[in-house]
Amino acid sequence: MLITEARDRCCLAALNYSESHQLFRSGTSATPLSFRPIS
Repeated sequence: MLITEARDRCCLAALNYSESHQLFRSGTSATPLSFRPIS
């Protein structure tokens, strides 16, 4: 059960990362640093 939970958390983090990356690449005026995910 713990392994599945960790994997779900990893998937969620990857999803959040790709979403914020898409936001940055879509041409927002924000600086790249503000979109850098905390790893």
